[in-house]
Amino acid sequence: MTCFSRGSEDWKWSISKRKAARPAEDAPHLTLYRQQLQLYAYALQKQNGQYPERLWLYWTDEARQERAFMEVPCGRDEIEAVIASVDDLATKIQQRQFAVRTTPPSMICQACDIRSLCRKEGILS
Repeated sequence: MTCFSRGSEDWKWSISKRKAARPAEDAPHLTLYRQQLQLYAYALQKQNGQYPERLWLYWTDEARQERAFMEVPCGRDEIEAVIASVDDLATKIQQRQFAVRTTPPSMICQACDIRSLCRKEGILS
């Protein structure tokens, strides 16, 4: 993540770079990227006392430069919804409710650091 500011403690923009072309607006993994950037905004707010004004995803492999930047909503409501979903997920993990119901797309598994564990433990076939 890259942060841009006008002053030493006045964070204004946060940009997360993705080594891919811009996906379709309804791509399932796009929601995860947006949520990740909103979590970064939450962390910046905790560190600096304010949310960034704008959040961006930057698609480094996008052929059309005008499509390389994608703005992500960064209002308090969106960020609080993401925090609530993380809290809900943490509760489920603590209650050991973490079965994988649907196999993720192969690109997700290929990028996962613990992908061999799923096969070894029989979580995914």
